Amino acid sequence: MTTENTPGASERYPHLNRDVAQVADRDAVARIKFLRQDRFIPYRAASDAMVELEDLLSWPDTARPPCRMLLGESAMGKSAIFKEFESDHPASDNIC
Repeated sequence: MTTENTPGASERYPHLNRDVAQVADRDAVARIKFLRQDRFIPYRAASDAMVELEDLLSWPDTARPPCRMLLGESAMGKSAIFKEFESDHPASDNIC
């Protein structure tokens, strides 16, 4: 419980991200559950790919729309990039 004289999690753990600091004082089960959640880490190449995908999404419908191929070694985050993009842009039937 936080009182006037008790620092909040962000003050107690200034080296941690605010969301992580909020979990730091919880029990081990809650901390482990938090750590096991999927999260997207926007490194530079992933951010660049997301910008490219956003650009493709903004194109009007055409007979020959532009496309991109995302290449990389196994376990480098290609699927994570697409999952993150899909979570930002849920599929729809595009029915007007």
